[in-house]
Amino acid sequence: MKRERGLMRYLLVDGILITGGPFAVVMQVAGFFVFADEGQTFGQYFAESMTWVRFILHGTLFGLIMGYISWRRNERT
Repeated sequence: MKRERGLMRYLLVDGILITGGPFAVVMQVAGFFVFADEGQTFGQYFAESMTWVRFILHGTLFGLIMGYISWRRNERT
């Protein structure tokens, strides 16, 4: 059923939303410990625009890569 809908839909739904979304959330929580300035609260860190740029990049890039790998693996079988 997913195959008939095509690669682009698969990458959007299964890649970015299902795989990339949770990965981006985990990376943002881990990023707080790496990128947050000293004395900066969790709320202040998430209010920064750079945090959201990283969130979108992590989710999109990881989701597309993992979605494409999954699509190719499923096509082989």
